[in-house]
Amino acid sequence: MALTPELRERAEFCHRLARHCTDPDRRDSLMKLAEEFAARADAQENDETGVYRLARMSEAPIDGPVATGGGSTMRASMPDRRTNRLLSLLSDDDYERLRPLLSHVVFDYKKSLYEASRPIEYVYFPIDGVASLVITTADGSGAEVGTIGSEGMVGLPICLGDRDAPSSVYVQVPGTALRMDAGLFRAELAHSPTLNLIMLRYAHAFFNQVAQSAACAHLHRVEQRCCRWLLMTRDRMPSGDFLLTHEFLGMMLGVRRTTVTDVMGALQKAGFIRYRRGHVTILDAEALHQRSCECYDVSKLEFDRLLGDTPTAPRADKKHRLISEVG
Repeated sequence: MALTPELRERAEFCHRLARHCTDPDRRDSLMKLAEEFAARADAQENDETGVYRLARMSEAPIDGPVATGGGSTMRASMPDRRTNRLLSLLSDDDYERLRPLLSHVVFDYKKSLYEASRPIEYVYFPIDGVASLVITTADGSGAEVGTIGSEGMVGLPICLGDRDAPSSVYVQVPGTALRMDAGLFRAELAHSPTLNLIMLRYAHAFFNQVAQSAACAHLHRVEQRCCRWLLMTRDRMPSGDFLLTHEFLGMMLGVRRTTVTDVMGALQKAGFIRYRRGHVTILDAEALHQRSCECYDVSKLEFDRLLGDTPTAPRADKKHRLISEVG
C-alpha cells in the first residue's frame, strides 16, 4: 500500500516535471497525475475507518482498476502521452498482448531497477528519464558504462536468455516508465518472432552505443563528451529541462566533480546551458551539437538504422504509442 508521504512525494515530483515541461499536452498530463496522487493522499488522511485500500500506482495498469473501499473500483485514467520507441515498433497483435501486462511507474532518482548477480524481476520501458548501467569493482568503486532512455529497455539480459547480470541499473535522471514482469516478458519473446527481432536489434544498437562510448572516452575531450551526453539526455526527455547531479555527470564522464564544475561552468558562460543546483536547461542545442564530438551522430544514426521500419515491424509512421493505450 502506498503511504500518504509517498503519495505526496509523487505529487510533488509530477508538479516539478510539469513546471519545467514545454509541451502543453505533456504538462497537462503531469498536472493531472499530480492531482490524482494528491487526492489519493487526502483520501488516506481522511479515512477514519481504516478500510480504505489503495493499489500502489507502481503496480496498477494504466486505465486499469484501482481498489477502493466497499469492493468497488475506479479507473485510473491517463491522458494521452508519448511512450517508448521499442513498443512503437510492435505489430498491433503483439502490442495488444503486452498492453494488459504493462504498468506505469515513476522513476525516482537513484531507484534500483535491478542489482548485479541477482535475478531480474522486471523489465522497464522508459518513457522519459534516464537509467544508468553501472559496473561496481571489488573496492566498491562504480563506473557508468551505458545509459537507457525512451529509445530502449532495462532488462536486456532477459532478451538474451539470461536471468541476471554482472551489472546494476539505477535511475539517474527522474522520469516515468512502463514495467512488466520478467517472466511474462520472457514468455512473450518466445511467442512472438517480431518482438524477439526488435529486442535483438535493440541489443545490437545498445552494444554499438557502449562500444562508441568506450572509444569516445579515450579519444575525445571532456567538454565534447559532456556535450554529447547532454544532447542524449535532452533527446530522452519531454523538454530541454531536466535534473542532473554532479555525481552522475562525474561517473558518466569518468572525471572528478571539480572537472564537472569547470566544464558545466564553461558551457553556461558560453550561453549553451543554464545549470543550477542539479537542474539543467538546454538553451542552445545547436551550439552543443557543434561543440560535441561525432559520437552523438554516429550512435543516433545507428539506432535509426536498426530500429527503423522493418517488414516484420510495420509501424511506418514511427510514432510512439500513447500511454492511454496501455493497460
